[in-house]
Amino acid sequence: MIHKTIIDKPIWSGQEDYLQSDKLMHKYPYDVIVSGDWHHPVFYQNKEQTIINCGCLVRKTTNEADLTPHVYILDINEDTFKYTLEKIVIPFEPAEIVFKKEALGRDTQKNNEKLNEFINSIKNNAMNKNLDFRKNLDTLMLQIEKPIKDLILKELEAINE
Repeated sequence: MIHKTIIDKPIWSGQEDYLQSDKLMHKYPYDVIVSGDWHHPVFYQNKEQTIINCGCLVRKTTNEADLTPHVYILDINEDTFKYTLEKIVIPFEPAEIVFKKEALGRDTQKNNEKLNEFINSIKNNAMNKNLDFRKNLDTLMLQIEKPIKDLILKELEAINE
């Protein structure tokens, strides 16, 4: 078990805090690696090795609207050490009920992904030395496209209301 993001390639430009799935499997000969930290489900299999991460159990952002919350039951035979995995879907409400309609109606999923990438870049940016969120945000927004900047400003207005 590991609390680390395991993915096959970086999700956003400059992402550094992750382990690459194929390199991890090659370095460690474990049959099963159960990971956490990344909110999107991960399932990699290569020969006899498996990496699983169920992702989030509770969808908190529209970027997670299409996710199906689930868990795995890992059953290991005590005599042979062979294992089985059983995926169990957790009952959940449709995204249309959970999220605001206007949030789901954004232009495209690509805008949601760009917004999520931007938020992650703020979290992982060296600017975190300055704890003034708004000042950091304004500085970072100088580098982004106008549609994304407008979306961020609109969401900030909604939060402040």
